Amino acid sequence: EKLERSILWKAEGNDCFKKNEIFKAADSYYHAILYCRDLTQNPQYYPNIGHTIEQRKLAQDLCESVFANLALVQSKYGSTLSLDNKERVKVYGEAVKSASEALKLNPKNVKALFRRGQARAALAKAPMKNSEGQKLYMEAKTDLLAVVQEDPNNREARTELKAVQDHLKRLKKE
Repeated sequence: EKLERSILWKAEGNDCFKKNEIFKAADSYYHAILYCRDLTQNPQYYPNIGHTIEQRKLAQDLCESVFANLALVQSKYGSTLSLDNKERVKVYGEAVKSASEALKLNPKNVKALFRRGQARAALAKAPMKNSEGQKLYMEAKTDLLAVVQEDPNNREARTELKAVQDHLKRLKKE
């Protein structure tokens, strides 16, 4: 029942995202995660939840997908905020966390790697110390390199990677 409800919340989130209702989409994705998070536990160690190995796998796949979608929604909202807005840093930080949660479930999730790389690069553009900016750009570069390695034809990732490398060079010169 929780799994079915979670799937419905994800579908609702996807519909809201398509309509550009990013707050409603984020809310739906949060609900989807709340409903299926427990089901990602191993039923062997958590028999009181009452789920099977197959349901666990479905819940893990669902959580992975929803966390990646949530990272996209958070990044989209972050991109609407000005560079000096304090909320921007918080929102992109949440996008990094969401993408990282998806990557805990599947370290090779290309979408989550790309979204985390993008969010880290966006965070690095905020006013901060040079060393902090370099650290964020290096983390973004690592994520984006992994995306390009997994999917060499991903033009968007290659473009983002080049921009990150250029920003990194500029910071190192400073």
